[in-house]
Amino acid sequence: MDGVKNQELCVVAPGSLPGGNEVMKAMRDMAEMSRDFLEKIGAGTGPANDAWSDLEQVKGVPILTRDFTDGKATGETRLSAVREEGLGAATFEVPKGFKEHKVLLPPAG
Repeated sequence: MDGVKNQELCVVAPGSLPGGNEVMKAMRDMAEMSRDFLEKIGAGTGPANDAWSDLEQVKGVPILTRDFTDGKATGETRLSAVREEGLGAATFEVPKGFKEHKVLLPPAG
């Protein structure tokens, strides 16, 4: 970003991972949702506000991500396993003691 490395991605072709194509679709959907949300709240768009922008350039699933600050690696995230499993409807229920609140966004434009 602005000539300074802030992240490194090591990626593999989506088809080489079980469910990799679905992972890429989910990441693209999250990128679109993120862009729409930022636009609606007036935060603007662009690489600085789009954590997903690199995924379209590299066209792969990140299996290793390194974060950099001032040219030095400061963190690393590795994909260590891939598995498919179903989630029951209860996974998405509001836990007891919590209340669901609807978020109202300002109109676009």
